[in-house]
Amino acid sequence: MAGIHQSARRYASVLTPDLQPFGPQTFMEFLSHFLFLCAHLYDEGRSQANRMAAILSRMKELTDQADQYSQEVSSLRTEFTEAQQWQAQLQRAVEASRAVCERARQHCLLEETQLAQLEEQLQEARQLSQDALQQVSPLYQAALEAMQSLSQSDLEELRRYRRPPEGVMAVMDVVCVLFGRPCTWESCQQLLG
Repeated sequence: MAGIHQSARRYASVLTPDLQPFGPQTFMEFLSHFLFLCAHLYDEGRSQANRMAAILSRMKELTDQADQYSQEVSSLRTEFTEAQQWQAQLQRAVEASRAVCERARQHCLLEETQLAQLEEQLQEARQLSQDALQQVSPLYQAALEAMQSLSQSDLEELRRYRRPPEGVMAVMDVVCVLFGRPCTWESCQQLLG
């Protein structure tokens, strides 16, 4: 400190020769002001350093957070790509299922149409059989009454014939056809027995 005082004294004596040099009291005041300014500048520097440290710490946090978000975005991008591929596969499967469903629907409609036609034909056949039954019913009743009027002894007599009359043979041929037997008199005799 003394060196500063001497240097300042020499400088002042060269620049202002008729000015009275300052004394130790003035130097002490100067030194006090100088130390106050140093402390003030030091406090401001420390305050700025603390603020800068806080800013750098916050910047590091934000940078770390940005890196984390960047990794999450990369991961989400991968998941999104996989989800798009999965969605495309599902879409293709849905379209294939729709096509199969449409073909099945068309086939079902065709079968329903055919079924409706068959039902109409069945109704017509039922009506025809009903009409035929109504027409044949009197004949059937007459044949049934004729059969009930036959006695067992009449049937035994027919079986003993070697050669039956033509009318009997025609009736027995029909009976053989009904039972799936050959149309011979021997088969007829077995059926009569």
